[in-house]
Amino acid sequence: MASSLAITSSSLCAALRGLRGWRAASPSALAALVVSLAPNLSSATVSSVLPTPTMRVVAPTQATTVSVVWNVMRLPGNCGDTVSSSQGLVRANIGNLPILMTVPRALTQSQLCGNAPTPFTFSESVIIPADVVLRAQRLGASGLVFQRAFADIPPAVTGEVSLPISSAAAAGFGVTREALQFDNGAALRVLGRHEDLRALAEIAYSGGGLLQAMWELAEPASTSGEPIFRPLAQVREFVAPIGDKKVLKSPPLPTDAIGLYLVRLRITDPAPAFDAPVIRYFVGDGRPGRELPPRPLGVYEPPPSATLAPDTDFTWEPITGAKAYQVQIYRVASDGSTALPDLGYGETIDRREIARALSRPPVTGMLVTAQQTRTPLSAAARAHLVPGQIYLWRVQALGDDGVAFAESQPRELRTP
Repeated sequence: MASSLAITSSSLCAALRGLRGWRAASPSALAALVVSLAPNLSSATVSSVLPTPTMRVVAPTQATTVSVVWNVMRLPGNCGDTVSSSQGLVRANIGNLPILMTVPRALTQSQLCGNAPTPFTFSESVIIPADVVLRAQRLGASGLVFQRAFADIPPAVTGEVSLPISSAAAAGFGVTREALQFDNGAALRVLGRHEDLRALAEIAYSGGGLLQAMWELAEPASTSGEPIFRPLAQVREFVAPIGDKKVLKSPPLPTDAIGLYLVRLRITDPAPAFDAPVIRYFVGDGRPGRELPPRPLGVYEPPPSATLAPDTDFTWEPITGAKAYQVQIYRVASDGSTALPDLGYGETIDRREIARALSRPPVTGMLVTAQQTRTPLSAAARAHLVPGQIYLWRVQALGDDGVAFAESQPRELRTP
């Protein structure tokens, strides 16, 4: 409100200076002048912005989650219907308050303008990275401030949370990241009815304290439209401040009904500054490799983009029910000039090239017994490879009927 009054006062003084003989002006003339400036006096309809809490300690050695509730009061009268803040600013508390970080999320609420003051409440959580705190320290600042300016009709009124810099222990407990996957490491599963399935959540955190969360599931009845999550199991677990990661395991996930399921772990305390990630699984009526796609199979060596040598071993994880394994090697037509950034599997080849390569028969490979999870290429198999070329390789697990019911993601391989 101070900024509003300052603007009004300067406008009034300027007008009075321009009024010839204003000291001798009649009361009615002065009243008319004030009335003409009345729109300026009533334009700043947001009167106060009070955050809760007003202070949160941050640390230079770890990310800190700052959860804040902005309590905004709007005056009645000449006001609009919407109070908003376009962005938040994190500044160093030194000099002219240099901006170190921008929070791009807009906060907006609408309520009809009435005859009484109207309260607005905005909640948010923001992660302050350790490098932002370090930058403030290098500037000589003892802390930071997190600011937001709220307005209905301009000018805006600013509130701020003080963020003094201290040790990690003093910074308190906060969740900075959540990664979700199934128990085989995949983020998507396709499986048959009544197969066992669980999810794993890796939680990155700072400080220590009581972690509270809820495993939730959306079932096929709702996943075809707007998913409706129901609780599966509550999590209440103390997290020690001596570490920075925690892995949580879900209860057994239902696989009795055919259709698409969504799984998430929703953390409720401490409130994170991000939405809970969601992973998916599909239950079908059939067998992997026939009515259903093959199950995922993990491989270890050689690493992506490795160069093949005579002693290179291909290694993979054992799969229950496998009667044999086959290593398949496919020729890639591209010379690598259409390379794309790494898409998550360690491959740099255009995905269209990968699809075309896998649509053709493999140029060579190896077939081994179910007792083996490691093999080099034989001399006969290597004889089918051309020097200086790019290939893809994968491993398949074969069942009783000779059908591949599990297979790995393709990996890039080069010949010298």
